[in-house]
Amino acid sequence: MVGQIKSKIKAGGKLLLFILFGTGFMYCISCAKKTADIESNRLIEAIVIHDENAALTARIRIKLQQKDELALKIRKQRDNNEQWIMSDAAYEHSFSLLELQPEAVYEYSIHSTRNGKPHEELQSTRTFKTSDIPQHVSEFYIKSESTFPYPIDGYYLFASMTKQGCMYLLDNKGNLVWYLCTPNTIKSVKITQNNTILAIEDEDHTPFGDGNILIERSWAGDTLFIHRKGNTTFDKTIHHDAIINNKGNYLAITNVLQGGYPGDGLVEWDAKGNKVWEWNTFDVRDEYDSNLKDQPWINSVFQDKDSNYILSLRALHQIWKINAKTGKVMWKLGDKGDIKMDHKYNFLYQHYAHMVNKEQLLLFDNGSDNRKYSRILLFNMDESQKTATIAKELKLDESYYSAIMGSVSLLPQNHFLTASSVKGLGLILNANGQVINRISLKDRVYRMEHVLNPFKN
Repeated sequence: MVGQIKSKIKAGGKLLLFILFGTGFMYCISCAKKTADIESNRLIEAIVIHDENAALTARIRIKLQQKDELALKIRKQRDNNEQWIMSDAAYEHSFSLLELQPEAVYEYSIHSTRNGKPHEELQSTRTFKTSDIPQHVSEFYIKSESTFPYPIDGYYLFASMTKQGCMYLLDNKGNLVWYLCTPNTIKSVKITQNNTILAIEDEDHTPFGDGNILIERSWAGDTLFIHRKGNTTFDKTIHHDAIINNKGNYLAITNVLQGGYPGDGLVEWDAKGNKVWEWNTFDVRDEYDSNLKDQPWINSVFQDKDSNYILSLRALHQIWKINAKTGKVMWKLGDKGDIKMDHKYNFLYQHYAHMVNKEQLLLFDNGSDNRKYSRILLFNMDESQKTATIAKELKLDESYYSAIMGSVSLLPQNHFLTASSVKGLGLILNANGQVINRISLKDRVYRMEHVLNPFKN
């Protein structure tokens, strides 16, 4: 784990393990048993990791004297439904426990396995109790004002924008099934193709979408990658969005300053944090109005099926596709773009532009002070002919108008998830644009994402 410091302290008859992560975030971990009490001499230690910053998850880490396969039996106390989790042969094992209940007692035991079945009990039943959900977490998601009469397959991921940041995952009935808090402000959170969570965080709590940390985590809370500004390869503030591309590298939007004027860029890092590619809007300054002195304001990046990048440039009211190797602009959709379209579908200050169904482009059209309503727009794209025709236009009620931020995702059965960010609302709409489910929040969020099966691994 990147940036991890471990120390063991014996206190009050049990072993405490403190892990300080690279984000400055500390977990307190209590051992299930002291090593001296272990029933089997093959078992060195078994440690349960859990705290209130992620009360609905836990991890059990086990060290063995010899390499072996293991099986973990776990169940909620006084619940007859038990679960067996298997792991391959190793000296050290880590079992991730997800979708737990707060303030609940769980029982577990550890077994060796033979031929894929539990064999010898290495440690008899022990217990641990999960923490309660902190008040600031439970207050942000207002379940009492949220409605889910029409469950749609999948889950909903979003993050608060508060000084102590928190990521949330709701199931399709509106239940909070996962959360993770960090001392930083979370500027964006995105599910990756690896079923992990990629976030831009900000230790300095600056305004707007700027951040100084890019971090990838598992659903169990393990840090898989962390990169912080100040490293020689992380020399520009990142903002608004980041992805893992199809090479397994990390790509983030950056702030760029040239000649006293602001611009945007992209930076690509490999898994070790080495910079392998960089691009900025000054490289293609002839692609937009030379009189524009403001930042183009890239607010989303996605990778298309041909490996090139789809960018949303808010201040230009345009979507660009750029070549992932050369940085050349391949086409521009929107106001003054080179893709032919019906201009009544010109979008304003848009967000979250991405390809769906192979040849369609979906985006959240924010609107403006001169057009105070937001829209969901879906375009049929013919890149070879450079034409775009409208496939779907859903006008949101003016009460859902979001002048800034926002997102839209395509759900199963041609439903849509959209974030009316300024209003602190997530809306699930049917194909006709009727709001069928509603997520109510205490304050604004940058975006919401649909996750089909987060716990599949």
